[in-house]
Amino acid sequence: MAFSDAVLAHARQHVGRTLYAFTPNERKVLAPFFTNVDRSVFFMFTLPQSVGDVLFAMYSRMKNPRGVRGVFVDSFLPLFLAITLRETRESCGGDPERFIRERKIASLEDFLGASDEARGAFADFLRAFSVDPKYITTFSTTEKVKRFLSLFLDRYGHNSIARMAGGIWIGFEQISILAAKSIEWGRPGSGYIELSTRYVDMGGKDLYPIADELALCGVAPGKVAKVIDACFDAYRTLQGERFSGPLPSYLREAYGALYQGFPKDLDAGVIGETCDVLGNFLPAATLTSVGVCVSGEALPGLIKHLMLDRAPETIALAEALVEESSILGYDQFLRHMEIAPWDECHWTYLAPEPFAPERAPKVIVMERDAQVRDALVRAFEDSHPAVETFDDVLALLARTERGAFDKLPHQFEYFTAAFRGVMSFRGWRDLQRMGFCTHHRTYLTPTIGFYRYNKPVPFELYGASAALIHGLNKAIFQDMADAGVPAALMQYPLALGNLVGFHIGANLREWEFCIWQRGDYSVNHEVRVVFLSIDRSLRTLYPWWGDLSRGDTTPAYVFARGGKAIPLAPQGM
Repeated sequence: MAFSDAVLAHARQHVGRTLYAFTPNERKVLAPFFTNVDRSVFFMFTLPQSVGDVLFAMYSRMKNPRGVRGVFVDSFLPLFLAITLRETRESCGGDPERFIRERKIASLEDFLGASDEARGAFADFLRAFSVDPKYITTFSTTEKVKRFLSLFLDRYGHNSIARMAGGIWIGFEQISILAAKSIEWGRPGSGYIELSTRYVDMGGKDLYPIADELALCGVAPGKVAKVIDACFDAYRTLQGERFSGPLPSYLREAYGALYQGFPKDLDAGVIGETCDVLGNFLPAATLTSVGVCVSGEALPGLIKHLMLDRAPETIALAEALVEESSILGYDQFLRHMEIAPWDECHWTYLAPEPFAPERAPKVIVMERDAQVRDALVRAFEDSHPAVETFDDVLALLARTERGAFDKLPHQFEYFTAAFRGVMSFRGWRDLQRMGFCTHHRTYLTPTIGFYRYNKPVPFELYGASAALIHGLNKAIFQDMADAGVPAALMQYPLALGNLVGFHIGANLREWEFCIWQRGDYSVNHEVRVVFLSIDRSLRTLYPWWGDLSRGDTTPAYVFARGGKAIPLAPQGM
């Protein structure tokens, strides 16, 4: 069953709604930098590349209720302007943060009220960046300009020019976690920063209105609300007010002695572990925000991914993206984004049935050891005449100085390894961040299983709640299936802790780097376990892998945060 026009209209209304209110001064200063100041999808422009990159990096830990545009007017711009003030130099030792702090400035209006000099600095800034957005739109969309761009795109190659259009900043705010994953699927030529789930409002108000859309498909809104409310209730109950609930309390009692004299590390560890575990109770409809930086070449692929996901929300986001792109003339890079049968063929989700019994990742494809060793010898001997055997290759690498971020030589890109396994959807989001890997997954369903925390935690504090949420998820899933709800739409009310089946593939150079990066103690335990399992498989298949891999083989750490890497004793596992 495909969703109705009414469902798509509802999604379009949601995506196109006004999100935030800004004062006239704020709107005036936002206009030269953002294609709109109050909707979900927008482009950022004009700012120097380095400044824009810093601003968008704030998406990861953003607390401003008005998104990145709120960050810009409330803190980014006042701090920038404070640097220019004589008052800052004379009264605050040249420290703009001190100026902001001492004058209790929390918004642009506060800054303007600080002094005549502050108001003058703001006026100078407006004059320096006085760009009429209507002029930009008119200039970018006139027929003469379009013909000019088409001439060059046709004569010199669409991809060649689109590739040079790097640093296209796009903001997606107040979108579902599901839509965020669709946006972040497109690689290469793209970078993404997503709001951490620990900054989600546990009141449940920041939620994609999935109950309304499912009601249009024949599913009672009360049933959907029951499941979603139970997810948030479990999160709130186990976390407690200011992390005083059963789960953080147990963690403090169990491991507090290991952090004697380091109370801040203990607090950071408890909070991080609690958020990692309880994030699995969040419904997939929970709203988040994503900052994106893409090349012109990657922009059509991003829109295609959103369209091919076939959820009303992702389609509405794609349409909004096309509309906003025309303001700056980026729509010229969308000339070849038609969805062809070839795209339809490879944009598919894996069937969940074969994954039900699996836990640890298993090898799908792997070159034989002898083949890899022989080919590596041939690849190295062409540039290193002293190399005659595979032991010579290992010796060459062992005596070559290697920095922490140095990957294996490019010769290791000739060989690939692919794996299949299951993990929570919340954990898979971290797996998907490995941008140079190839990914496929199942739809989010409750049919494969639910997340299990395999460190010590009393069953009644976590296991019972997980069983309750999983049971409610199964019931609503059946109701949606009986109503013929499309698979893409059925994912929204389900908890992120439901397991998904995945395929992931990468070359050996990429795998070594991924395992080093995601095997660090500071990584979510479930994600770390997956990468350690992949590392063990590679060590089994290639006995020499242990000589090259920098993977931390410690089975588990007490916490994934807190500044202290304390291994968890085996009996604690």
